[in-house]
Amino acid sequence: MSIDQTGTVLQIQNHYAKRQENGAEIKYSAHPVYQNYIIKEREAFYLKCLTNLSKSSSELRFLEVGAGLGLNIPFFENCGIQTSNIYVNELLDDRIEA
Repeated sequence: MSIDQTGTVLQIQNHYAKRQENGAEIKYSAHPVYQNYIIKEREAFYLKCLTNLSKSSSELRFLEVGAGLGLNIPFFENCGIQTSNIYVNELLDDRIEA
């Protein structure tokens, strides 16, 4: 991992640490209506992006950085992206362990 990548990972880790200190993760995760809204908003954005591509979804390779538990994988499969073309990555150790 290069110095730039290490710096970026540290920035991400610090950002998430601040969210935990402020209780943001607990505050928002406790409200299923808010969570559902965020999921639907994100899925609508992903669909818009996929629609604007010139390739068919079966030809795409997809990488999700910060995938957590991989809960978006079924959505991408439903969009027609082949499971073998979906790659996920998580940068935070505690999310990988979960």
